Amino acid sequence: MSPLSPADEQLLVGLLEKLGPSTMPVSVFNALAAKVVLTGIELIILRRHAGWVEVLLLQRPADDPHWPGQWHIPGTILRNSDAPEVLNAEGSYRPALLRIQTGELKVRVTNPRPVGSYFHRAERGVVNSLLFIGKADDNGEEGSYFPVDELPDDIIGCHRPMIELAVEAYNSQH
Repeated sequence: MSPLSPADEQLLVGLLEKLGPSTMPVSVFNALAAKVVLTGIELIILRRHAGWVEVLLLQRPADDPHWPGQWHIPGTILRNSDAPEVLNAEGSYRPALLRIQTGELKVRVTNPRPVGSYFHRAERGVVNSLLFIGKADDNGEEGSYFPVDELPDDIIGCHRPMIELAVEAYNSQH
C-alpha cells in the first residue's frame, strides 16, 4: 500500500510533469535517485607508462556533498535528454561520453569502448554503471594518473572494482 494519499500522488505526478528532460533541481534529483536505479556512465582512462598501467583520476572538491575531496573516475548519470530518439542514433552513449570529456576531463578521449558494467549501491542510491575505457589524447587540465596497483586511499570505494574490471579488459587487448 502506498504511503501517499491519492491526492498526494496526483500532486507529485503533476509536479514531476512540470520538469523538462534535463531541468531537474539537484534536491529533486537526489530524492528521486534514492527511489530508482540510476544508470551511470564511467569513462576509465588508462595508459601504459614506464611499464605500469595507470588510471586517470579526478579529485572532488572539498565541499562536494557526497564525496568531499575523494578521487574518482570521471563519469555521469545517463539523462533523459541522452535518449536515442533525441540523438537519432540508436544505442549510442555518445552525448554522455562527450559530456564527461568536455565537462569533467576537458580532454578528448580516443575511441571509448564498453568493457562491462558494475551494479552497486552509491551514496545517493543504487547505480548500474556502464564502464567504458579509452585513451586521452593529451593529459588535459584535470586529474592525475596513478598506477592501478597504487590507488589513493581516498578514492570513492565503488571505483576500485570498476578500475579492476577495466584493467582486465585493457590487459586482454594490449
